[in-house]
Amino acid sequence: MFERKDYPETDEHFLEWRHSSGMLIQWHLKPGFQKKFALVSIEFGSIDNEFVIRRNGSEERVGPLPHGIAHFLEHRMFEQKDGDAFTKFAQLGASANAHTWYTNTSYLTSFTKLPRENLSLLLDMSTSLIITDAQVEKEKGIIEQEILMYEDDPATRGFNALMENLFLDNPVKTDIAGTVQSIRRITTDQLRVCFDTFYQPANMGLFISGDIDQNEIEETIEEFFGTLPANATKLERRIIDDERPSVGEKFAQVEMDVSMPIVNFGIKDESPAPWGDAMLARELNLSIAYSMLFSKGTWFYETMREEGLILDDFFAYYRNDRTYAYTIMGSETPEPEKLIEKLRDFLGGKFREHLERDAFERKKKLALGRYVRSFNSVEGCAYGLSNGFHKGYSPTIYLSMLENATFDDVVDLTSAHFGNGLNSTSVVRRG
Repeated sequence: MFERKDYPETDEHFLEWRHSSGMLIQWHLKPGFQKKFALVSIEFGSIDNEFVIRRNGSEERVGPLPHGIAHFLEHRMFEQKDGDAFTKFAQLGASANAHTWYTNTSYLTSFTKLPRENLSLLLDMSTSLIITDAQVEKEKGIIEQEILMYEDDPATRGFNALMENLFLDNPVKTDIAGTVQSIRRITTDQLRVCFDTFYQPANMGLFISGDIDQNEIEETIEEFFGTLPANATKLERRIIDDERPSVGEKFAQVEMDVSMPIVNFGIKDESPAPWGDAMLARELNLSIAYSMLFSKGTWFYETMREEGLILDDFFAYYRNDRTYAYTIMGSETPEPEKLIEKLRDFLGGKFREHLERDAFERKKKLALGRYVRSFNSVEGCAYGLSNGFHKGYSPTIYLSMLENATFDDVVDLTSAHFGNGLNSTSVVRRG
């Protein structure tokens, strides 16, 4: 059943089992840890609103479906025949949550006792859908209020305005929750076909971390899948338009009642790395570069702070996943135009003066240390496993990828990314 996988150069390991149902199970054993954590993650996110399925012996094209349908389905999954899953987890002394991302949806629970009962409940709620037209209509009102709440959040509005300009074709340009208008178009049948297509064991992973008896895990999984009905719907392929090598508007302004303007500067990755090891390598190299260039203590950060152009909340990060990748950096600022000018000047070439070999070695060691420390958290262990599942790499290669990163690779990648011309800016300010 389980096969041991060792993390090189550490005492850590996890066990892996590809169940006959198709589900991947990975368990990071943490002897002596009282807290336990588990998550079921599905390869279905907000960008998956058009796809081809096979059922009853023929292919069917589904969509484009309304934006926000993956997030809507997440809300409905906690409903069960005999009550809601949140209440049941609480009765077991556990907490539960869920989140939808562009490419996946995850359901998670944290507990200290009754592992068999908590794992069974987690598997049951993530593989069964109880839904009626009346429930869907009621849920629309709840999600609309959630969307309106985020529309009152300046950070969310600034981010969304930037993404709408950076991406022309990829659905990542649309907020994960969708819009009030798109949510109103969602139907029970659409939710059901998404569930039947994506919420299948072969498209899911179960990631566990903690001190749990192995027999309990194996018996719980075998008992559960022994009663799970077969699904006749098969995903043939996802449909996502190729992203054009250009951006929309170079500037977007959002008028809101804010105490200080907020700047977001974004760069679309012209050629995102393919799924797997290359995606991880690109992510790690750019994260080291951004630590060298933008973290506290760096020339850019300290200079901008001294000039009063950024606050302590300045950020810079790179995100990549299947079909898309981007960089976003920004801060609250009293002078948005001046900060944008400084960013463009720095990214236009001056950054090379601050990519130094000594700093590279220091930042790489810091990254290695952060990664090893993540093993001290059951949540960190489980999410490390699920990240590998969604991005197509084995978690055991993470350390070697970091160690093999070179200064020249970081410089070349950063220069190409900053120089691709695919950038845009959003500013949130008072009208």
